[in-house]
Amino acid sequence: MHPKVYVLASYWVIEKLSELALDRLLCTLQAFQDTEYDPQQVQYIVELISYVYENTCFRFGEQEPMRRAVTRFTALELTRLNTRRDISKLMGNYGDFACDLLSDLTRNVKLAEVGGGIQHKYLAGIEIHTGGPQPSNCVQEYQWGSPNINFGTGAE
Repeated sequence: MHPKVYVLASYWVIEKLSELALDRLLCTLQAFQDTEYDPQQVQYIVELISYVYENTCFRFGEQEPMRRAVTRFTALELTRLNTRRDISKLMGNYGDFACDLLSDLTRNVKLAEVGGGIQHKYLAGIEIHTGGPQPSNCVQEYQWGSPNINFGTGAE
């Protein structure tokens, strides 16, 4: 329901309502993230992605917020969502989705070894350290509801 409210609010340029719908969708995706996916839940996500990409428009120079949210969620959960190749099929059907997902994956997921055995993992614009002593600004756990989510530019 949240994507439908978002699309309607965007059409009528009701910014506060579209922001609320986007926020509610993020909360729902956070709840999904905390569960084991069964085929029905994966189908819900597939339908969500299809609806969003059929009913929102490409924005030149910036990513559409609802598209960015579902793409980011898909990137974070890709291995769990694509066990039956449902996401791969969507990429074949929606070229914009394929481009957005690939862009998100290549821009925001970087592994690099750093001296002392610390590994830095940049995921969704958040730096996560694994192994060795962790700096005080380290994000220990990633949650959708966290204020650490950065929908701006990816980690450079």
